[in-house]
Amino acid sequence: MAVSLAFGWFALLPDDYRSLGKHTAGGAGFVSNFLLWLEAGYFDVASERKPLLHLWSLGVEEQFYIVFPLFLWLLCRKELRATTFLFIFLLVSMAINLSVYKKREVFDFYMPITRFWEFSVGALLALAQRRTLPALLSRGLLKLDAGLARLCFEKKVEHDGRTLRNCLSVLGILILTIAVFQTKVAHFPGKRALWPVLGTALVIMAGFGKLSHIGWLNRRLLSWRPVVAVGLISYPLYLWHWPLLSYARIILGKMPHRDFRIILVLVAFALAALTYFCVERPIRFGKRARGFKTIALVVLLMTLGGAGGWVYVQKGIETRENVVEKRQVSKAMEAIWKSNDWKDRTGGCLKKFNLPPEKIRECLYHGPGSRTAILLFGDSHAFAPFDAVAEYNATSSIDTLLVRPSWADMKSWDLAHQKARLNNVLDLIKQNIDQDISKVFIIERGVLYVENKDIDGLVISDRPFLGEDGYYQRMQYLVDRLRDLGKEVFIVSENPVLYTDIRNLINEVQPFRPIKKRKPVYKSDVLKNQEKYLNALKRIKGATIIYSLDAFCPAETCLLTDENGLPLYADDDHLSRWAGGRFLVDRVLKPYLAPKPADAVGDGTSRKGE
Repeated sequence: MAVSLAFGWFALLPDDYRSLGKHTAGGAGFVSNFLLWLEAGYFDVASERKPLLHLWSLGVEEQFYIVFPLFLWLLCRKELRATTFLFIFLLVSMAINLSVYKKREVFDFYMPITRFWEFSVGALLALAQRRTLPALLSRGLLKLDAGLARLCFEKKVEHDGRTLRNCLSVLGILILTIAVFQTKVAHFPGKRALWPVLGTALVIMAGFGKLSHIGWLNRRLLSWRPVVAVGLISYPLYLWHWPLLSYARIILGKMPHRDFRIILVLVAFALAALTYFCVERPIRFGKRARGFKTIALVVLLMTLGGAGGWVYVQKGIETRENVVEKRQVSKAMEAIWKSNDWKDRTGGCLKKFNLPPEKIRECLYHGPGSRTAILLFGDSHAFAPFDAVAEYNATSSIDTLLVRPSWADMKSWDLAHQKARLNNVLDLIKQNIDQDISKVFIIERGVLYVENKDIDGLVISDRPFLGEDGYYQRMQYLVDRLRDLGKEVFIVSENPVLYTDIRNLINEVQPFRPIKKRKPVYKSDVLKNQEKYLNALKRIKGATIIYSLDAFCPAETCLLTDENGLPLYADDDHLSRWAGGRFLVDRVLKPYLAPKPADAVGDGTSRKGE
């Protein structure tokens, strides 16, 4: 934590450094998991930009170490059997994990109550290991050992548990290997955490008893000196590896090349070995000055936590010499919204209009309280300009409403299911919102739905895509449905998507790499990325298509900042909450947001900027 905080002084912008200060304080207080849970959301900073992200697991671990001794003490006072009630505790924690892992994935990942069952398995194993060998290898286990021996060997072997331990050892390693190479990580821990926990438990069970009786893989592989050496430094290795990879990602502005990542891992091994021999062993072992060691560690940890808290309170220390020239961009970064802010406002909007949260993923509302409103309809790309649109509409005494459908409970992403959900949400708006909504602006990341590929050709997500024809049919259906409800429909074409996070493209604190070498975003690449999406938009009838590309890319390359040098983006594809939103309003949307003169009736086929 100390090294990460010191290095961040030179390598991070104030908003990132402020976040690092908070995580340092959280790590010192063993509450990193709670901080990360509160931060988590669609618009949260990418995990690669959090050098102390990995401390979440140590937070959960320390919380278990605080609760578990109290639990055992209570059992001893009441003269209750520890094994029985520990097993009940395990089942309760696992049941909570399995009941929430699909609906509240972030909660399930970070909360101690959903992870304590994993530690409880280890606690049960520790209780089992304290038993004598005959007690552990009961009659049933010995029969199982005999059956396995007959299955595996031609001649009769002694039924002393060795065959069973060998099988447990092999099976445990096999399960762990399968768990390591699983590529799908959605809904974790959930049921998926059972495999690594089970595999580890089997390997540990195979190591019970005398050295000559333990599982063959335990003796030959896990007792091999190089493997034992890695095990000895595994804790400091865990601590060092992530800050190195995270800072490399921040400094380079992209994922480091494989060879460089290998070098960083080797550096992590070297630092881990130094930490083990120079810090861990002197502190852990030996009876000399144990009281002083404890006091010194507590004082150092409190000091470091205080330093992190001070960095957070001072908003990342904008007066640092290496970032003072970049203060304007740093200020703009503060305006990038945080997901918790949106969550609070969403709840108020849903309550105001009595909209069911299971059908409406997000809802935002702002305005002077007039009878007239403009509706923004779409996905997260409609969120970005919401405040700027609402600010502009308020000058004309017009309210602004944003509604985003929830697709969470849909069993399929096919066209029929999407139409059904769109119908459901539009009916809810018609029935529950008592305002005159004459204009609807559809703003969404269309390329995601058309072909699911980003500007660099990488797949955006694991969701199925509709293709050009499917997307056209979906949008035409939505336009027709809105026009049936008497709405004037505008479709705002997707803004350019960047190759990487905006922080990696403008005014990042880069002591090692000049900004001028960074790759610009070319208009031709954006057009190529959006080709099928734009073709689909051109086929839509009955809506005004507002093309935004010329505003964002007035020349060969696309703009990253406005005329004041403030970033137009919040990440790699969402516009920033104020600078980007106001740019979109001023340069693209303003003519369409303004009240329409009574004598100016359009034909609904405008092609602005085409």
